Amino acid sequence: MLAESVSEGALDPDGVTGAKPMGRAGAWRSTAVNKLTTVLLLRLRFTLTTSGRKTLLAEEASAVAFERGETIPLATGPEALALIEQAAAGDVATPVIARQVNEALNRLPGCQDAISSYAHERAAKLGEDHDRVKSATRGEGATTEVAPVLPADVIGLYVLVPEAN
Repeated sequence: MLAESVSEGALDPDGVTGAKPMGRAGAWRSTAVNKLTTVLLLRLRFTLTTSGRKTLLAEEASAVAFERGETIPLATGPEALALIEQAAAGDVATPVIARQVNEALNRLPGCQDAISSYAHERAAKLGEDHDRVKSATRGEGATTEVAPVLPADVIGLYVLVPEAN
C-alpha cells in the first residue's frame, strides 16, 4: 500500500487522494537508522515468457536501502520500505536536505550493481510464484521465464539522518 501510494505520488502528485503525496526526494531525521541511510524507491519491470511463448509485462514497486559509503544493501523490499514508514523524528534544514540528496544522487551509480542483483532476485521469485500458481490451477508443469528490464527506475530517493533514541 505504501509503495503504491508513494509510487503514484512520485509519478503523478495529483493521483494521490486523501493524503499529501511524498516528493521524489527528501531527507529527515529518523530513529530507524544508526547511520546515514539512503532508501531508493524502485519501479521494477519484468518480462514474463510462458511455455506457450506468450510474453507479458509485469511491474512492482519496491525499495533498497544503503548505508552511506556501502554498495551492499542494508535492507531490501518490505524491510527497506519499513525504514521510510516510521514517523520522522525531526526536520532537517533545507540546505542540508539539498546537500544530502545531492550526495546520495552522486552515490547512485555505485548502487546500480546491487539494484540489478535485487531485480534479478525478484525476477526469480516472480517466476517461482507464477509457476506455482499455474501448476496449482492447471495441474501442469509449465515454466515461466522472467527477466528484469534494466536499469530499474529509481522513482524516489530518501535520506534518513540518524537521530539518537
